[in-house]
Amino acid sequence: MFGTAIFTRRGKEMRAVAPADALLHLHDHDWVFLPAGGNQFKRTEVHARKMLGGNRQEIFSVLEPGQQVVGNALLLEIARNQ
Repeated sequence: MFGTAIFTRRGKEMRAVAPADALLHLHDHDWVFLPAGGNQFKRTEVHARKMLGGNRQEIFSVLEPGQQVVGNALLLEIARNQ
């Protein structure tokens, strides 16, 4: 049997936020790179939301608050393709 957990909270909701440079926009999708152990990284599709102050972007789906992402996705993608 499965159930659905719904968390409610008064005030502001907790959401995942990442540096805007951590997102790679490719083929009409937004991606981040997550550590996958050793020197490996996994490109993971996310749904970016609104830009926030301090060059940060709100992320919806997949990422959990506090989860590590590569800080500059474009530099990693360039290095992977060389």
